[in-house]
Amino acid sequence: PVLRNNTISKTGHTELLAQTWYEGLTVKGNTSLNPFFYGTYMDVTKKGEPVQRTAKQAFQADAVGSLQQMTPSHFKKPHTFRLEWQPGDGGRLDWFTKGYRTGSDSNMDGVTGDGDGDDWIHAYSIKHENINSLMGSVIPGEPTYLIMNTAVSSTWGFPYDTPDWCPKCYDCTNSTCACAFNPGFCNMMKKGDVAMYVDHVRVYQSRDPTAHVGGNHTLGCDPPEYPTREFIRGHEYRYMRNPPFSYEDKHPIKYRIERGGGRCETDADCGGGGAGSTNSTNGTAAVNDDDN
Repeated sequence: PVLRNNTISKTGHTELLAQTWYEGLTVKGNTSLNPFFYGTYMDVTKKGEPVQRTAKQAFQADAVGSLQQMTPSHFKKPHTFRLEWQPGDGGRLDWFTKGYRTGSDSNMDGVTGDGDGDDWIHAYSIKHENINSLMGSVIPGEPTYLIMNTAVSSTWGFPYDTPDWCPKCYDCTNSTCACAFNPGFCNMMKKGDVAMYVDHVRVYQSRDPTAHVGGNHTLGCDPPEYPTREFIRGHEYRYMRNPPFSYEDKHPIKYRIERGGGRCETDADCGGGGAGSTNSTNGTAAVNDDDN
């Protein structure tokens, strides 16, 4: 890849690497690269935007991601997704999903596999060399979070072919904006029928470092290569709440992790039967060791 020449914006910030793209990223099925925030210089926001960014807050975005088209099946039943994370130098990230039809039974565009949700599709892949050759980056090996959330944006799934007379507004309370929404969208938002439920998360790791590329697999928040526990204990003030709460805090908020013992009256208070069910003899939440 060729880096963009080093130029200076009107606000005095460098625009080096702006609009730079990584090479070798792999997408399959009905998956495409996400162009938003991908090598884009995030300058001062315009007046009227919901979130404002000043000249001092401008930054060079370097997010790498992909977009996968939702299908009718995603709104009717649970789905399983898979991430294979090989950390460190020589590692890679691989996302897998199931192959579903994007439209009618005859529409198989952008779908590999059987289209019935039985075959895994290797939807997206980022290899170490894809990001290392341009920026010297590596696949994360330190403690990292996976965030699952629901978001709405006028650039995701909204009508592409609105009439010329249709105003560019996205306010469900304004009837003149109705042409900018898909039918039923505002009613869905009004009823509050918008939610994403995560049934379970399973985490696996390989105990044999020769069985995969990249570095060793580790679990937890204090892996041997990154002694997080010792660092936090040596810098507790960085992980404590701001005043006035810090006047009462003697340690970081989650210095101690409770394992059961919370008061509850019924099974529903503790999530039902199994792990976290009510102990009827003392009315406290109990964690069953065989369910951990």
